[in-house]
Amino acid sequence: MIVIFDSNYVCHVCYHGMGELSYKGMRTEVIFGFIKQVIIMCEKFEPDQIAFCWDSPVSKRELIYPTYKLKRKGGRTEQEKKAFEPVKDQFNKLRDIVLPKLGFSNIFCVEGYESDDLIAALVKGRDPKETIIITSDEDLYQLLDNCTIYSIGKKRSITRKDFISEYGIEPSQWAEVKAIAGCSTDEVEGIVGVGAQTAILYMLGKITKGKKFDSIKNNREQIMKRNTPLVKLPFDKTPTPKLKDNDMCFDQFDVICHRYGFESLLKDPYLKIWSKMIRRIK
Repeated sequence: MIVIFDSNYVCHVCYHGMGELSYKGMRTEVIFGFIKQVIIMCEKFEPDQIAFCWDSPVSKRELIYPTYKLKRKGGRTEQEKKAFEPVKDQFNKLRDIVLPKLGFSNIFCVEGYESDDLIAALVKGRDPKETIIITSDEDLYQLLDNCTIYSIGKKRSITRKDFISEYGIEPSQWAEVKAIAGCSTDEVEGIVGVGAQTAILYMLGKITKGKKFDSIKNNREQIMKRNTPLVKLPFDKTPTPKLKDNDMCFDQFDVICHRYGFESLLKDPYLKIWSKMIRRIK
């Protein structure tokens, strides 16, 4: 079994879910929360492989849709940007220093591509019962033919069967829903006044008249042509990450915990779980 972390998403969850932590002048709440999540997920799923996918600072989607995530990136005041710098620094330390020091080899970040793209390329053709994605990002529902999503927000697993039961369509159709309805979090504009549920009803043939029906019918081709490349995973020409064996050892875990003041992780149950991980993960 492989567990794949939607790493930027998990970092944001740790940032918003924990109070500010520091050790010897370093902010540590994101690093601490992330490592703790790795331990918890490894205890829960007992994987023999683990991977971490990260967003590139710049997305190729911006080249074809300049307003893509524009407000999210530019919406902070200068004061807010300055306050976020020590948080962003923790993202970078995790990716470039902490996870490699802990012996993890499958840390993927490719210029121009997002975590979602790398995850999509990585799970293609895999057994959904043996492939777990750690995220709460609903964009990844379109991958459920080849994976199970563990929502860290809802604290439950979401399978292909769960998705079909809730939405009445196949996971592979989720990108079409997003193309029609748009995606507010990524600032991809859909057909005005049409949400995901209305798009699904249209696709299922359950809406056959009215203003929303006419709006979708008249604008669908144009909106699909523009939005599909933005919302469908993976993005065009995303490289497939190549999995490698890890090189985990207890000594490095001890070093990292002492460096960042994570004494609680050196006690049971976390210590025992980490020791089991070292023996099990390839």
